[in-house]
Amino acid sequence: MHKKLVILGISGTCTVYDVITDIVSSSHEEVTFEGYSTHFSTAEAPPWFLTHEGFRLRLVGHSLGGSTASLLAMMLRKKSFNELGFSPDIIFAVGYANPPSVCKELAESCSDFVTIVVMQASL
Repeated sequence: MHKKLVILGISGTCTVYDVITDIVSSSHEEVTFEGYSTHFSTAEAPPWFLTHEGFRLRLVGHSLGGSTASLLAMMLRKKSFNELGFSPDIIFAVGYANPPSVCKELAESCSDFVTIVVMQASL
């Protein structure tokens, strides 16, 4: 049975700033997310990742997955901040051994945020 799965890995506590966030999250102040009770760090960390300068969302795939990641990045880049909840400018894609799947003009139009890696070349 094939499972459909997308994984976005986010590390746990690994910096001094993370330790501070952990300490703050142990306070007794009630914090909510969409009306439900949650820990401070649980509510504060996701928006920080999406808005903190320098973070990017990179979609990666191989073969057909690379083509899919590339087109998904193009589609998401056309969405607004309000639709996504974060700036579409943080979205990038890398495809490994993609099959030819778009015309030259479309490939050139997304070259700032999509990278395709093929044997002995990078486009």
